[in-house]
Amino acid sequence: MGVIRCIRYSIFLSQFGIGIFGFFTQNYEMMLMSVFLLWINNMIFALENWKERFIFFWFHAMIFMFLLSRPVISVFKGYEWKLYTDEAMQFSFVSLWITMIFMLLGAIMCEEYRKTKKKRGAYVPVKETDAKRNARESFQESLQIVSLVIYIISFCAYMYLQMEKFFFMQGKIYYEFYTDFESRAPYLIHLIASFRIYSLAVFLSTKPKKRISFVILGSFLLSDFPVLLYGKRSLILIDALFILVYYILRDGMDKKEKWIGKFEKICIFIGGPFVILVMGAMNYLRDGIAVAVNVGDLFLDFLYKQGVSFKSLNLGYESIPFLPDRPFRNYTFGGIIDYFTHGNIAQQFFNAKPLGEGNNLAWALESNSFAHNMSYIAMDNYLEGHGLGSSYLLELYTDYGYIGVLLFSLLLGALMIWFVHVMRKMNFGSMIVLMIIMNFFFMPRGEATGAINFLFYMQFWAAILVCYGGAALINRKYSYTSLERKRKRG
Repeated sequence: MGVIRCIRYSIFLSQFGIGIFGFFTQNYEMMLMSVFLLWINNMIFALENWKERFIFFWFHAMIFMFLLSRPVISVFKGYEWKLYTDEAMQFSFVSLWITMIFMLLGAIMCEEYRKTKKKRGAYVPVKETDAKRNARESFQESLQIVSLVIYIISFCAYMYLQMEKFFFMQGKIYYEFYTDFESRAPYLIHLIASFRIYSLAVFLSTKPKKRISFVILGSFLLSDFPVLLYGKRSLILIDALFILVYYILRDGMDKKEKWIGKFEKICIFIGGPFVILVMGAMNYLRDGIAVAVNVGDLFLDFLYKQGVSFKSLNLGYESIPFLPDRPFRNYTFGGIIDYFTHGNIAQQFFNAKPLGEGNNLAWALESNSFAHNMSYIAMDNYLEGHGLGSSYLLELYTDYGYIGVLLFSLLLGALMIWFVHVMRKMNFGSMIVLMIIMNFFFMPRGEATGAINFLFYMQFWAAILVCYGGAALINRKYSYTSLERKRKRG
């Protein structure tokens, strides 16, 4: 470990000199090398203490996939990649450097804080009485049953909506989904389907056994296959990564069951590359183009295409002066703001205007979605279903400048360490963090606060009320029945 740490320190120090030279000479290959070396440093840092830093590791893996893969592959393959203004290229590399170095600092600070608190005795566990432990385990068992039933019901509703999309896309190309699709399913179906991920998080927070977890998580992954068949890959990628993170978590805390055994390792090391190749083929199939490249090129092509968010960083920066000018505009909390100003409640009680579905002028001009606002400006074919997505770096910089990127990244690094400890408690807080993790890894090409939007949704709190309320009623009835039986025996 000492040798590895020395190598990491050498990489960390060398990237400073390379980055400074590249910045002042506007040598973008050198700036890319500096950022890439910093990324390697952070990945090694995560591997040094895998059980505590695996979320930190996977988040950086997504940074590479979405933001770094395209320029890195372009350099090695000889592709033209310096296609943007000097100011935009500089922003992309500076923001990437800031976020990675301050995520690292935030993670270190969180770990040092926990070590200090532990030395002072702040983490001494409170001894639980037998009565309290039995009551807690009884409620957890009831909660597991109720959340499982809710998941199964909501899963069926969700599959109905997924098949609706699948059948709509027959004979159409990928982009038509974003311009022409409008669900005709009743609102009740949408409401029940929305309980799917919420009830899943509740169920997983009850520490279910591996066998039932495998079945439920497998159904969770398979439920997004209908949209994969017409080319929408992001849901499957994020679902699979969430499942992997949960398995890593349980493998590190479950003493009775080994969660990552031979079968799981085969799935990861053989199934993973196979899935990537299929995803690479989807780049062509969704546009109706035949696949005529070899396996190696298909693998690199997948990474290259996923790295489109590097393009988004540059075009997004260039689009900032032309974004819709409104009295109030905020992209960092855009999803939350739009929910309250254009959502169902606002429409029912305040006659708010709905934003509609897909790519349209309402999303392009009136929403707080950076992805829609920017894509409308930067792309001539936005209204035809094309888009570039967003990135937490773009949204933070647009709203708060580099200081916003710095502070948010510092918090992000600390949270990635703290999340692991919260999830291990397997309680209500763990359920909240599991919900956050479901969308957390999409941030490099998505919204800055998109992972916490659910906290403001009425559907989420309705699902929580049903799960916890139902569990309380069942547990109370069970306890009352058990007590009556004991009295009769006595």
